[in-house]
Amino acid sequence: MKEFLRNHTPRLFNFIKHVKNLILLSGEGCPLVFNFRNYSTNKFFRKIIKFLVTPFMIIKYFFPVKNLKREGLAIVLIAKNEAQYIMEWINFHVKQGASHFFIYDNESSDNLYEVLQDFITRGLVTYNTISGKRRQTDAYNHAIYNYRQNLNISQ
Repeated sequence: MKEFLRNHTPRLFNFIKHVKNLILLSGEGCPLVFNFRNYSTNKFFRKIIKFLVTPFMIIKYFFPVKNLKREGLAIVLIAKNEAQYIMEWINFHVKQGASHFFIYDNESSDNLYEVLQDFITRGLVTYNTISGKRRQTDAYNHAIYNYRQNLNISQ
């Protein structure tokens, strides 16, 4: 038993550290099912892990952190022919706490601008066009240099 604990204790504490970080960083809750195959195939070791981790996961599952407000969270997006999905994508990220979107249209052939028009008039989206291939870095740099200082995106 002592030999087993001596050999597996560092892995156990490393695993607990990762699970603790997972609990702290998770969103609306955590599943109660764990996958221990990556850490050990030993049943005794798995029981120790379950004994140590399960209370944290139960607390996190039944008492999730709610109403996380991320003031000033903006998303830069490069899109091409995404008109049929963009409204759902924006609405999802607004519910997650994003307060502004910088959308760079890379030569879309669908009606992306028309779909975004309501969001643009509400001030939720800043629409830009960009052309050519391999221009993501240029779009990110443009957003950083042009919008980081003068943008008031708090709601």
